[in-house]
Amino acid sequence: MAAQKKKRPTRRVHPEWTKPASSPFVDLPNEILAMVVQTLSKKGLFAIARTCRRLNSFATSLWLGSPRQYQKLYSKFDERDAGTSLPFACFQDLRLCVVNKPFIPSMTLVFSTKYHYASLGDFIRYITTIPIPQRPVVHIKLGFFQMWQSLLRSADANAFNIFCTQLVKSECVASFEIPYQHLSEMQQWLDTKGPNSKPLFRPPAFTTLTEVHIAPFSNALIDWFVRSANASPIKKLSVGAPCQRRCAIPIRRLHLPQLRHLTILGGLFTVSEISSFLSDAAHSSLESVSFGSVSQLLSEIDTRSEEAFLRLPPNKGLPNLTTVAANSGLLLSFLTVLEEACPNLERMDVLSAGWKEELGEGCREVLSWISRQPAVHCVGLPMQDFRNKDWECLIADRDGTVVLPRVVRLACPCVLYALPFQSDLANVSAVFPGVVEYELPRKPALFQDVVEEAKMVWPALKRLVFYDEIHSLE
Repeated sequence: MAAQKKKRPTRRVHPEWTKPASSPFVDLPNEILAMVVQTLSKKGLFAIARTCRRLNSFATSLWLGSPRQYQKLYSKFDERDAGTSLPFACFQDLRLCVVNKPFIPSMTLVFSTKYHYASLGDFIRYITTIPIPQRPVVHIKLGFFQMWQSLLRSADANAFNIFCTQLVKSECVASFEIPYQHLSEMQQWLDTKGPNSKPLFRPPAFTTLTEVHIAPFSNALIDWFVRSANASPIKKLSVGAPCQRRCAIPIRRLHLPQLRHLTILGGLFTVSEISSFLSDAAHSSLESVSFGSVSQLLSEIDTRSEEAFLRLPPNKGLPNLTTVAANSGLLLSFLTVLEEACPNLERMDVLSAGWKEELGEGCREVLSWISRQPAVHCVGLPMQDFRNKDWECLIADRDGTVVLPRVVRLACPCVLYALPFQSDLANVSAVFPGVVEYELPRKPALFQDVVEEAKMVWPALKRLVFYDEIHSLE
C-alpha cells in the first residue's frame, strides 16, 4: 500500500488587531480643556459633559468649585431664589456631578409659595440618582404665603398629601418644619374628609426623621407626626406652641427609644401626661428636658397641692438626664422627683414666667434646693427680669443669703433687653461667689468699666462669654 502523503498544516491567518478608537478628549492637556470650557455656554458645556466623563469631571470642578465650595453653595434651596439660597432648578447641575463628586452631607429645602409635586420635581430626580446610604440629610421648611387662600379644601388636602408622600419616599428627610403662624389656618382645611369619611391627608409615615415638632395643627397632621415619630430614630422632640390653650397632642402615644432632648414649648399639658411620658422606659435615655418660659401645667394652679407634683413610679428614673429648664413654678413641682430620679443632673435653667411680677420667692426656693446638690455646677437665671425686691428676697431674707459656692458657670438663658450686669454685679457675685464663667447674650454697655468692677467684686470670675466670643479676665 502506497504511503499516504501527509497534508501540510494550513496556516491560520489572524485578523489584524486594531486598537479601539479613543475619545479625542482623552489625551488633551488641561490647558486645552480649559480653553474649551471657556468658549462654551453653560448649556453647551454640560451637553458635552454628558458624553465625556473626563471633561465632565473637569467642567464640574471648574463650574462648581472645590468640594467644600459646592457642598456649601448647594446646601440650601428656596423657591424664591433669595439671598444665599439657590432655586430648585440648580438641582439639574448637581445631577451631572453625582458620579465624580463627594456627596453633599446636608441640605435645607424652603418651600415659600406652593406645595405641589411640580415644585419637588428637580429634587426628586436628583435624589433618586444617589444610593440611599449616600443621600444628604434633608431639612424641610414650609413658609407658605398663598396656600391658605384657596377655597378648594379637598384639592388643597389632596395636593399636600401628594407633596408629603413624595418627601417620605425620598428616604432622606431628617426634619419637617411648619411655622407657628399657620396654626389656625391649617385646622380649617387639612382635616377635610373624602367619600369614605377618612381624611384626604394621610401620607405614609416618615422613617428617617431625627427631630420633630408636634404642634396643635390639625388632627390629621398631628396623627402623621405621631406615626412618623414612632417610626423614626427621633433624637429631638418638641411639642406644643407658645400659646396658652389646651393642646390636643397625644403624647402618651409616643414611644421614642432614641430620644435625647425634650422641649415643651407651651400649651396646657397635665402633670399626669408629663409623668406618664417620662415614666415610659423607652425614654430613659433622655439627656435634657426643657419647658418654654410660658409653659404652664393644668394642675399648677396651686403648686402646693399633691396633684401638682411630678411623679415617677419606683425604679423609673432618668439616669442620663443632665439638664432641666423651666420656670420656677414648674421646677418646684419637679424637685422631689429630680432629687431621687436624676442623680447626674448638672445644669438647671430657671426661666422667666411672663405672668408673674415677682420672681424672688420662687427662685430662692429653687436655688436653695440647688445649693444642696453637689453635682449641679451650672445655673441659668432670668436676671433680666429681676427687680430690687427679687434681689432682696435672695440676699436680705431673714433666713440669710442663698449662696451657691459649687456653681462654676452662670448663664442668662433669655434674650435680654437690659443686661443685668453692672448694676447688679455685687448681688450676683454674692449669690454665686465661685462662678468662673459668666455667659450673656451680648456685650453690656461700658464694657471695660464693667470688666474692671468685676475684677474687684468677683475674684473667682475668669471668663465672660457672649455667644461664641470669649473674653478672659486674667
